Amino acid sequence: MNQTTHVNEILNSISNLSLDEQSYIADIVNRRLHEMQRNRLINRAEEAELTHAQNQVITGSVDDFFCGIIIMIELVWDEAFVRAVKKWQRKHPELMDRFKERLRLFSEQPFHLFLKIHS
Repeated sequence: MNQTTHVNEILNSISNLSLDEQSYIADIVNRRLHEMQRNRLINRAEEAELTHAQNQVITGSVDDFFCGIIIMIELVWDEAFVRAVKKWQRKHPELMDRFKERLRLFSEQPFHLFLKIHS
């Protein structure tokens, strides 16, 4: 039996219970999820403490951090993208220089604020 079928059977069984029993089950599941998340956070904190104790940390400003991780990206695109750019270029030739500049900037600094990429 695949997992989806098993989950569906469980959900169907739960739907046959009273509203109070369903609420109780939902409460138990939420508590277990919160406990698992807490344990994950505790494990991560212990890992961070160990890393810090072993002096395997890097300190600096936010700018130092981003300067350290941002590297030149090799852009790769498929034929569909190339066709779309060519079609777009025919409609907007006046914007091609700007487009090329944005691609260059993206390949050098993918998180640059000028690109308005939000995460």
